[in-house]
Amino acid sequence: MFVFIGCAGGGTSSMFCQRIVKASEHSTLKTSFDDLESVMRHEKELAAESDIIFAYGGINAIRPQIVYDFTQLFDVVLIAPQVRFMTKAKKELLADYPIVVKDIDTRLFGLMDGERALDGLLEELITIDIERGYQSKKSVNNKASDKNIDIFVLGGDRKEAFFQSFTNALRNLGLVLLEESYSLEQLYTDHSEKEYDIRFLYGNSALITEEEFPKFARRIDVVLEKPLLYSSFDKKRQWLEDYQIPLLSFDPVAYTRNEGKQELERLLPELLDVSIYTEFSKDFLAPSLEQVTLKKRKKLGWFSWR
Repeated sequence: MFVFIGCAGGGTSSMFCQRIVKASEHSTLKTSFDDLESVMRHEKELAAESDIIFAYGGINAIRPQIVYDFTQLFDVVLIAPQVRFMTKAKKELLADYPIVVKDIDTRLFGLMDGERALDGLLEELITIDIERGYQSKKSVNNKASDKNIDIFVLGGDRKEAFFQSFTNALRNLGLVLLEESYSLEQLYTDHSEKEYDIRFLYGNSALITEEEFPKFARRIDVVLEKPLLYSSFDKKRQWLEDYQIPLLSFDPVAYTRNEGKQELERLLPELLDVSIYTEFSKDFLAPSLEQVTLKKRKKLGWFSWR
């Protein structure tokens, strides 16, 4: 079981985790702890070592862009007393996923009593495990469940005449579009209240980082590349290939002439292929970008780190 303990900045939740893990040393239950980022990156290795893995960090680390990955791993979120005012917001953010959000008892947290905390948590976790058995009312937030098309426009700007011509031609086909500036948070913003067929996210190459690419690939269906780009994109092209994300390039002549409508006619068959693929797609993982080697843990007294 994976448990996240969130406080204001990660300091007190780290101490609380240390006390709990220390208290479990004489029990048959194997526990471990680490910061949130390390736990999310080393899920398999940690699960092989322990029965319960505690992660600590600031409660605001739970953001829209990590919700999918977070809820695929964690079973429970325990919120420290000093940030209890955020419990409602975090419950709402995680409400559609099979994860339980609870407040930590104020006195228990204040005393930092690891043994009492461990005993109380074991009883609580049994109840929570039963509670988690409900069916999530929302499908997972990825391409396999989201049947709209999310398109990343590399190097583009929605205000350019070419892209206005291109998107207006799509609207003339009766399609409903959303046009936004790209950020990872924007990519994962819930638009369930809006009716749309295609979402265009405009951004440059620098916004696509290796660390965030698995999250990028989970939602983006196709990349449209503005011509005449003078930036190095070679390595990232390989990432797109690894994740089987189509890369379509606009014709330089059509772009300079602002012939967006004509370009849509040329690219429409390939976009239709993307639409069909999106309807039936499943998650695709590229091991080269997903796997990370677990570093050996170092210890100094009660403190340990990787």
